[in-house]
Amino acid sequence: MKINIKLKLYEAFVILGAIFMGISPAQTSASIQHFSAILVLDSPDQEGKTYNSFRTTQDPYIIERLEEINSGSFRILDPGILNKTWEELSEEDKQGVIRDTLPDRAGLDHQNVSGSGQFGQEGLTEIVERIRETDFTGEIVFFDHREEPHGFLESGIPLSLYGRADAYSIGKTWSELEAVERNFILSIAGHKEVQLHQITAKEEGLVTEAKTFMTPVMDVYTEKYLVKNLNGHGYLRIGITDHHRAMDDDLDDIIKAFDALPFGTWKHFHCRGGKGRTTTGMALFDILSNHRNADLSFQDIMVRQYLIGGSNLLSVPTKDPSKQWKAKEAYDRIRTIYNFYQRINEQEMKTRKFYEEDTESFQSSSLTAHVSS
Repeated sequence: MKINIKLKLYEAFVILGAIFMGISPAQTSASIQHFSAILVLDSPDQEGKTYNSFRTTQDPYIIERLEEINSGSFRILDPGILNKTWEELSEEDKQGVIRDTLPDRAGLDHQNVSGSGQFGQEGLTEIVERIRETDFTGEIVFFDHREEPHGFLESGIPLSLYGRADAYSIGKTWSELEAVERNFILSIAGHKEVQLHQITAKEEGLVTEAKTFMTPVMDVYTEKYLVKNLNGHGYLRIGITDHHRAMDDDLDDIIKAFDALPFGTWKHFHCRGGKGRTTTGMALFDILSNHRNADLSFQDIMVRQYLIGGSNLLSVPTKDPSKQWKAKEAYDRIRTIYNFYQRINEQEMKTRKFYEEDTESFQSSSLTAHVSS
């Protein structure tokens, strides 16, 4: 019991510190080391109107990325090495192989899938409008892959608690995550205004520069409330630590969600920036949707996610020195996705059958609390 009390007191201290501390850009790194986290704006603009990296599976391949492949300079990891751990990789393994052929779009255009970075209320409205522009008229479910505490002011501004490498909640159980986010929301709701930090520079996951500004607080709510209660869409949270792999339970939840959603449902995936975790979710659904196509390789699925605007999760992890600090986690992430691909292809029980046999456990799980009916 004493441990739990200490944990709650520590979390309260961190959250209150994040809300109240006033820092200049030059003080940001030191402040994070002292307070563990800062309260940040999750939008490119201070009004929370815009968002990053929107794409759908119906989008054409991006011309600049096509040119990378056609030029013969596009390198990716050879899936043949993904049975090795990071420590077992040779320098030759890390150099990757040249990929100079375009992946087939088979099964991609009809997935009804999109992705983006974090949105506010105006961004959410625009995302729905862009989905409707594809002539889709059915239900939309938003997949929230953010593990870190985040929420929204009544004005629609998205905000979150940003720890080093955006991994504030790493290692916490689902119940602990919910408790931290609840305290986060309640702490903000108890004040008339808060100071937000708009990150302008980071180094090895640590914020080094940020613009600060005060913004009024009239009300604050969770993403589930924004998406489901205020806008009438489905919502499912499968939190993944930023820059890290999805855990086994997360992968099981992805399968359950895939099997439970009616055919034709539109799935919108997002994380904070719309890159790693969003691409992970979209790639996992691509695998689940198209694993029976013998003409589509694992490489094809991952490369085409990059070509429509996602991250190149098969990229050589040591190519960019500024990203060396997260190279092992990036490699573990792509290994996990590859093992998932192998698992789905090797099991006799293919997708959809899973849900038929596990309906009761899915409906009674915590997942269903996050999906609108």
